[in-house]
Amino acid sequence: MNKNLILIQDSIANGSEDIFVINQDEYIMRKNGNGNNPGLLLYINTYNQIKEKKSLPTVGYPLFVILKS
Repeated sequence: MNKNLILIQDSIANGSEDIFVINQDEYIMRKNGNGNNPGLLLYINTYNQIKEKKSLPTVGYPLFVILKS
């Protein structure tokens, strides 16, 4: 898994970042990409259920979701 995370960082998770939510239940951020790297939207949830988000700009960004198991 660590090799995959490094590959993701090297290939698409570049550029500046915007943090939308950071609290004890959720972390939502976007890497804006640069050059040929598109960036990504990352959602980490440690709460027992997904919280609906309607206003996040997701168009054009790969979405990575990490949920508490």
